[in-house]
Amino acid sequence: MTQQQFWRKRAVSLGLSTAAATAVIVGGLPYVAHAALTGTIAITTPSTGKLAADTAKQVLVLTVTGQTLSEALVTGVNLGTDTNCQNIPTYIVTSATTLAVKTPTGGCPATTTSGGDSIDILFAGGNTLSKTGGLTFIAPPAIAAASDKPVINDNSALLIDKTAADYNGASAT
Repeated sequence: MTQQQFWRKRAVSLGLSTAAATAVIVGGLPYVAHAALTGTIAITTPSTGKLAADTAKQVLVLTVTGQTLSEALVTGVNLGTDTNCQNIPTYIVTSATTLAVKTPTGGCPATTTSGGDSIDILFAGGNTLSKTGGLTFIAPPAIAAASDKPVINDNSALLIDKTAADYNGASAT
């Protein structure tokens, strides 16, 4: 078997497409030509594709068709374009078609792109499988100050009923 055939066979065994497996020997070292991977990514969980922005350790489950996943093949995941959410190493390949990834410490910022953020699964050899849009990080709503709103609980009915006279220095009997 020639060296070129060996490297082509090795690239195919790593799960690269036939086009990506075309090997060229450059300076005595193998070089695997990069080609776009075929396949699709679907967001399985959450089914809406929406996660809370700036929140760490949220799990996103991705299902891939048309490409085989394995721990040896996948090298990272990109969620959107923020640098903190690039090449995320906190993922687990749960099957040949499913991958679970956690948002990084500090989370990912709110989505500003119309249609949502893109998802990239990074493969060994520099190949990438991408999904354009569909992932949305939503900023949580602002919380009103507690001093503006009274707190009413189960024991509120047990409080002494005060009249206006009580607040003017007179005592109630």
